[in-house]
Amino acid sequence: MPLFTNNYSQYVINLIFIYVLLAIGLNIILGYCGQFSFAHTGFYGIGAYVCGYLINRLEISFWFSLPLGGIAGSIAAFILSFPARRLERYWLAIISLSFTEIMVWIFAHWDAVTGGVSGMNIHRPFLFGLPINTDQKVYYVNLIVCSLMMIAGRRIISSRIGRAFVSIREGVLAAQCFGINTSKYKVMAYVISGFYAGIAGGMLVLNLEIIVPAAFDSYQMAILIAMVIIGGKGTFVGSVAGAFVLTILPEILRQSKAYQEMIYGFLLVSILIFMPKGIQGAIRWIRFLPRETMHIQ
Repeated sequence: MPLFTNNYSQYVINLIFIYVLLAIGLNIILGYCGQFSFAHTGFYGIGAYVCGYLINRLEISFWFSLPLGGIAGSIAAFILSFPARRLERYWLAIISLSFTEIMVWIFAHWDAVTGGVSGMNIHRPFLFGLPINTDQKVYYVNLIVCSLMMIAGRRIISSRIGRAFVSIREGVLAAQCFGINTSKYKVMAYVISGFYAGIAGGMLVLNLEIIVPAAFDSYQMAILIAMVIIGGKGTFVGSVAGAFVLTILPEILRQSKAYQEMIYGFLLVSILIFMPKGIQGAIRWIRFLPRETMHIQ
């Protein structure tokens, strides 16, 4: 693909990979485990700033900083998961939204670490002595990381852990009757989701070379939720489809600025009305997906 794209289109394609990782992570909590959460962009920002700080201040290689950013997102998710074990739905949504707003405030005002509202500039890394200094080269890193994370996610969801998530989504009381420790698996869902968000934050560092607090605000959270719902909850195909459509669509509508928001909103509402199960539901309805994929999902 990089052989046939210009710099701008390649940049947009690279963003899709980041949003796919974010959508998969959010889908694990919202789609598979059935828990409300508006904290995903908070984990995303923590992963980005930890990765950026390790590269800039401690001069640690990006390739080591990236997994550490994912671990930082998991730790933050683990801490937030404690109230998640006791709260349900709307109360959990309020707590998680508050967490995101607090993190955005910290990102904007902790100048010594985050650079404040001006952001943090980061140099792109080297791989085998070669600089990853163009969007075309970054594409291959995105492709490999995203593919590995998708394979790992599919294995998790197909395992006993994934089946426990789905049981909790269908009914907490019923899951408890089957001997499932719902508190334990809710924590696991948050930790796994936080790791995906932290890795996505590290990949944002590679793609943009600058981190600003506005990239992790509640507006971004709304976009992520729209990606999961429009793509299709509880499916990896939906995560990819939602990330693709809601990343490409604003770029297509950029030329018609006067009607951009109206057209954008109309298309989103139309998808929700005519495809209530999301894009992946429509794809399954026309039997485009393989039988194995349909069975797993």
